Amino acid sequence: MAAKKRVAYFKGRIIGPETEWVATYVDWTTEEDSFDEGFIGNGNTVLAESINVRAKRPDQLLQKLSKKYYLSSNKEAWTVYDDGRIQCEFLVDANNSEASQRQIDAWKLGQERLWMARVDFGIEEVTVHKPTVEELAADFGIEDAS
Repeated sequence: MAAKKRVAYFKGRIIGPETEWVATYVDWTTEEDSFDEGFIGNGNTVLAESINVRAKRPDQLLQKLSKKYYLSSNKEAWTVYDDGRIQCEFLVDANNSEASQRQIDAWKLGQERLWMARVDFGIEEVTVHKPTVEELAADFGIEDAS
């Protein structure tokens, strides 16, 4: 008798045991922001690199990314885009630390300089398949040792 495949449900959707959610890159940029005028330039890239952060469910991946990069796990801070990325936006000070409410209030009055931080992650939903020895031998053109 064949073993039953275990499945999980996430928001009404079946997610099989082979499904993983993967963040493949992070791109963290900042740009000086004026409450009255909007973005005024002076932007830079803080971090841009390939990553490999994996989770069995999207909410677990968001939690891992939030923890690893010290980002808000509040879903209101996040946006999804049709090019397969998610983005977290928040205001930072000149030291690239998240702005306090006092700093944000002073920024709104034009008394503080703050930057908008945007942290983008490329997201993929992947099906993991462990190849058989026969598949490995055929794919790599290497003799099967068994």
